[in-house]
Amino acid sequence: MTEFLENTIKSSQRLKNRPFNGLFCYGTAGTGKSLLIRHLYDILHHIPAVACIFEQVPELLLSLRDNFSRKPDDDGYQTESQFIDNYTKNVDYLFLDDLGAEKPSAFTVETLYIILDRCERNLKPVPIITSNFNLSQLSDRISDRIASRLSSLCEIVKLQGNDYRVIKPSAFILNADNTKAVNLCQAVIGYEKQIQVNKQIESNNKPVIKENIEVY
Repeated sequence: MTEFLENTIKSSQRLKNRPFNGLFCYGTAGTGKSLLIRHLYDILHHIPAVACIFEQVPELLLSLRDNFSRKPDDDGYQTESQFIDNYTKNVDYLFLDDLGAEKPSAFTVETLYIILDRCERNLKPVPIITSNFNLSQLSDRISDRIASRLSSLCEIVKLQGNDYRVIKPSAFILNADNTKAVNLCQAVIGYEKQIQVNKQIESNNKPVIKENIEVY
């Protein structure tokens, strides 16, 4: 019991020391939102003991519709709770790309809300979300409840610039807001890698090498 309490306290302290509990990046097409969070995912995904999921929101909604078009005795059928567990249980970072790309049904909105609600109540997974729409637009397009939850849960960052796909495939416009987004991502990488360093120090292993996001 004592060991359980000590581990619980350590876990709680670790979560409270994170750079943020969520990140919401929005902006017009081609400003580098998906590029940025995909790169962050690729780095975090390769850090030991860090569990990440990357999902395009339209694909998530498609999977949800497909699942509930099945009958309970069909292969692969999951209850709503089981489906949500896929994205929230034993997951540290949940990357959701392109929120608002399509208007979801009332049922899928409720599922998205439950996922975000679990993120906030349990302090994990950390939602890292992109959208072409700001919170006010998402409130009208999807749900005011989801927009409200995002506002309380996430650091809100607007990415600006011209469409890098048109100008230059590797271009990422570095202005004040975009710098903030990059710095937040680097802070998370540093945070998670420091956790691994601390673990390795405790077990007398050699620390891992740090890695940064490069901006072109």
